[in-house]
Amino acid sequence: MSVCSPEKEEAEDLFEESTPSNSTQSTSPPQQFIRNSKFRQTFTFDSSSPAFRRSKRLSLESSRRTSAMVDYYSANQQPYYQPVCDYTQPEEEWDRDALLDPAWEKQQKKTFTAWANSHLRKAGTGIEIIEEDFQNGLKLMLLLEVISGEALPRPDRGKMRFHHIANVNKALAYIESKGVKLVSIGAEEIVDGNVKMTLGLIWTIILRFAIQDISVGELSARDGLLLWCQRKTAPYDNVNVQNFNTSWKDGLAFCALIHRHRPELLDYSKLSKSDPIHNLNLAFDIAEKHLDIPKMLDAEDVAHSIKPDEKSIMTYVSCFYHAFQNQPKVRFPPQEIAISPPPRDTRPQQPVRNARDVG
Repeated sequence: MSVCSPEKEEAEDLFEESTPSNSTQSTSPPQQFIRNSKFRQTFTFDSSSPAFRRSKRLSLESSRRTSAMVDYYSANQQPYYQPVCDYTQPEEEWDRDALLDPAWEKQQKKTFTAWANSHLRKAGTGIEIIEEDFQNGLKLMLLLEVISGEALPRPDRGKMRFHHIANVNKALAYIESKGVKLVSIGAEEIVDGNVKMTLGLIWTIILRFAIQDISVGELSARDGLLLWCQRKTAPYDNVNVQNFNTSWKDGLAFCALIHRHRPELLDYSKLSKSDPIHNLNLAFDIAEKHLDIPKMLDAEDVAHSIKPDEKSIMTYVSCFYHAFQNQPKVRFPPQEIAISPPPRDTRPQQPVRNARDVG
């Protein structure tokens, strides 16, 4: 009668299914050996082999490390890391709203809502909550008609979900007809009020109809708009426009654009880089009152953000471009010509002789 050591019994139990058996019932091999059937058939077991002892030692060390981690988290009452989204799931199952920065979402909602209303008011309407007021597709189609000057297909006036989806699909089809490739934007998500998808769609419309056609020099769209800003603000102190985020935080770039085209609206020499809130509010107020550009940004958000939202800044700056492009050019700096009175004649006056004295 042979006696097996405990290690050998444990190992035999572990690899029992991988060894040939005389039993009529076949068992499935362990998962780790499925890919190597040849190895499974020729496997031999030797508990005294160095390979077995090394495997046993590594298994014990791994078990001790796992126990230590569990003890650490238990002692410190720290939960294991839980990701915001399960990226192993299909994309449609993600909570994609969690992937949008809350601060940027707030800025974009304010800016895009104001931009849309600046056009919708021409048709006597407007929106308040951007992800809700475009759900039925009616105002979305109207917005496209106003900014393009073209008529879209007749919308469906029904209140059922399929009516709303049909309207949004008509709007999406029109956008695609203008050469825009819509990626990951579907009518169902707009109808469902998905914030991220709605903001993405409005940004696509802004790019196509407000920014894409901008052409300055050999550059167009975003780069053309940036070059235009650089050229207009180049003569001004403390302004260096390099992007559409941090270059606008102190408000001087906005004020410089206004002063360059309408110097009578503000005194740039009295502005200070150390007072960004004042500069921003001044520019926003003047733009709304005198240039018909609605307030699309919050001064506090722009000044206090480490990196203001680029899409919001671009949208607002594009309004200045369109407001000024048809205005006559103004020389820089504005020349104030002083009018001086003619010099006085200090010579003694000669007495005027009568005509008879001359004769």
